[in-house]
Amino acid sequence: MGELNNILEKFTESNWDLISLPSKAYLDGITSKAELVKAIKQADEECGSCGCEFDPLYKKALELLIYTNKNEGIYQCFLHFLVINHFLYIYFNLITILLRSHTYNFFKDFCKIICIIKTC
Repeated sequence: MGELNNILEKFTESNWDLISLPSKAYLDGITSKAELVKAIKQADEECGSCGCEFDPLYKKALELLIYTNKNEGIYQCFLHFLVINHFLYIYFNLITILLRSHTYNFFKDFCKIICIIKTC
């Protein structure tokens, strides 16, 4: 993220409100990536081919932001997979314990399992 922060700091120094304000807000943790991406795309459309020093920076910042979003999405999917996997492991182990104990009031015990799982 160091490279992205350097680019955003250059954007804030530009004093062009379209790009400087969202960049500053993102660095301060006030705005979202989506808002920043929107502002950078608009700046790239309006000024992305004028030949100034910011032209390549728009594209690089978008690349870094979009790449980071994809990684976060993959990471979140992996975390969801782990949570579900853990949940199923606990669930099947508790069912096995209940079945081995020859419990006749299965519904009542099943409700207890659900209460235990909700606390995990």
